[in-house]
Amino acid sequence: MVNNKFPMEVFPKSFQALIEHLKRVSGFDTNLSALSFLSASATYIGGSVDLDNGTYISKPILWCLQVARSGISKSHITDVPFSLLKSIENKNWEEYKSQLNSPELEGQPKEPPCTILIDATMESVYMAHQLNPRGIVLFKDELTAWLRDFNKYNNGGGEKDTLLTLFDGKQLKVHRVSKNTIHLSGTCINIVTGVQPERLNYLMSDENLVSGFYHRFLPSRVAEDVPLLQSTEKIDKSLIDSANIIFQSLYELERKTLKVSDDVINKYIQWQNEKSIYYFKNPFGERLQSKLQTYVWRFCIILDLLDQISTNDVREIISLETMEKAILLAEYFREESTSIYQDSFAENILENEPEAFQSIYKKLEDREYSYKELVEILSPVWQRDNINKKLAKKELFLKIRRGTYIKTIRDGQK
Repeated sequence: MVNNKFPMEVFPKSFQALIEHLKRVSGFDTNLSALSFLSASATYIGGSVDLDNGTYISKPILWCLQVARSGISKSHITDVPFSLLKSIENKNWEEYKSQLNSPELEGQPKEPPCTILIDATMESVYMAHQLNPRGIVLFKDELTAWLRDFNKYNNGGGEKDTLLTLFDGKQLKVHRVSKNTIHLSGTCINIVTGVQPERLNYLMSDENLVSGFYHRFLPSRVAEDVPLLQSTEKIDKSLIDSANIIFQSLYELERKTLKVSDDVINKYIQWQNEKSIYYFKNPFGERLQSKLQTYVWRFCIILDLLDQISTNDVREIISLETMEKAILLAEYFREESTSIYQDSFAENILENEPEAFQSIYKKLEDREYSYKELVEILSPVWQRDNINKKLAKKELFLKIRRGTYIKTIRDGQK
């Protein structure tokens, strides 16, 4: 099965070359690798660089979701772009332990901050972020298990609600009994997690859809669900070194705020207005569009800095090309999020319909239909009143403009 493919052209050539090389040598899926490189880039930048779009300040905060069955080597795929950061943190901790054991030590050395947290509790996340205000990344092996753990120990104390607010990089203030209050004026918490396709329904609860929890994640399925094949070819270290040069440069960036030009703003507004009209009164589409509008600016930070470093062209104003790439990336994630959502519900939706309707519906092409066409196609099954009721059912048909519809459940999603 071939899925939607990550738009590699948004990345520097060195990233593209390494991702393709890892596919050939280690069998790593290109979609999952690309998602990991995107998340790693956001993490290396952290809160050191933000963007002022004239309305609000954006930070490179990404919640990334790998959608793949077990056996795809999700953790190994993620290791590559984060290996430099792990090496930096290991070196800092070795120096710290060496200082502790030094006989010449005067006073207590300062514990090095952590950026990478693995399966940590939310309180541990808050504490680590307080020690490292620049930003952290939280790895959670299985998203559904994490959802079940929410509020396990505090009987509904609102950890999930707090996490939802942190998506926007807002301040964090946690009062703890008999412990110091945790306070940060701003936050930058990236998330990398995964879910197996058969467990997606748990993520698709009414609560997670209505609250926008699901829509905050950037999901990526495998490009091709094929056997994980190994090669006798060895990994080219020079390709990893080239990527790490970029990651190192991102990590060493000094504090600054990027700006936008009128051309960039106009391009964003054109895209935003077009999609807002298209998804008007489509609850899922509207919620997803709302989050993608936020993500576009975050993508701009990452993609523009990657371009600046790879082309040695330092600038304070993001380019129009960056905005175009950010929109391309947003559309990839829209397709992924929508397809996953529809895949999760398509079978049940059609099963509840008469067999005659199911047969007709499945034969409909993925194109626009006029109201007159659909009435003619569906008339063997229903009278006009019933047809109107079905056309108003957004799970089956989406009205894109007056008198024009497309089917919601597309081919390959039945």
